[in-house]
Amino acid sequence: MTKHIQILQKMLDSGHFDSSAMDEILSCYQDHPAIIHYKLPVGSKIIRSSLNSENQFHETVSRLSYPPQMCARTDRASIEGKPMFYGSIFTSAYKKNAYPRIFSALETTDILRDYQRKGKAFTTQSLWLPSRDLHLFSFPFSKSYTRACDEVKFQWKIWKEQLFERWPNVYSEFSEFLGDLIAQENHSCLYEITASTIQFILNESTAAPNLDGVIYPSVWSAGEGMNICLKTKTVDECVHFQRAALQCIDKNVGESMILTVAESYLLPDGTLKWIPTEEALMFLEREYGFENLLKRGTIILEEV
Repeated sequence: MTKHIQILQKMLDSGHFDSSAMDEILSCYQDHPAIIHYKLPVGSKIIRSSLNSENQFHETVSRLSYPPQMCARTDRASIEGKPMFYGSIFTSAYKKNAYPRIFSALETTDILRDYQRKGKAFTTQSLWLPSRDLHLFSFPFSKSYTRACDEVKFQWKIWKEQLFERWPNVYSEFSEFLGDLIAQENHSCLYEITASTIQFILNESTAAPNLDGVIYPSVWSAGEGMNICLKTKTVDECVHFQRAALQCIDKNVGESMILTVAESYLLPDGTLKWIPTEEALMFLEREYGFENLLKRGTIILEEV
């Protein structure tokens, strides 16, 4: 175990994140980030989930994009006060009936993560398309994913057969350590370590000018799904909103159902109106107060 990995492991063991020590470690990798480059082709589908925690429909496209600066928190790839755009993408697992909207919902609400959990949650899932190829990076994917999709297996194979020896061992081992951390559920100061490293590579390393974001397997789907996290500049420049749907997650012990409650209708000023699906009208009446939604003009009943 290298000195730098020992320092990071000590942070994790103690639960104390040392930002000065982290900066010193990262400065050693500025010109030599041992990363895997990944291209997401133009037109690839990106699904993003936004929790309806305020018991109301989201009313603008901007609310469905990356959060405002004051709401950005430290997460797996982002630092407090510096928003990023999180989304899920389609992989080979999609062909095996493992739908990206499930992976996206897993990242947004914990109701699906607990086998014993019961209840309902509402989340708005929006579809976005890039108008150019997106240039992403990853660390070597961990072998700990129990349901790794083909992309994860392929990336690890490429890393070991072609890329691992491209850098000195100290750089390659550091990258593998980060890949293993990203595969774990949050604990101690894990997010501070992974997010600081990702932000450094995306904004301060020599590779930064050519990168739009990072890609990593979904921890909650045990590697069966894939997530991306994009720079806000990239999203503003070339990632475009297509449509959105309000989903009701109806969870019972050991099983769940995702019901599409309403489809979005985009007005020219960026305001969203919602057209309820016929099967969801009963849900709207019970959960939101259907008459109140009609009076406010939040929803409409016929297509415009």
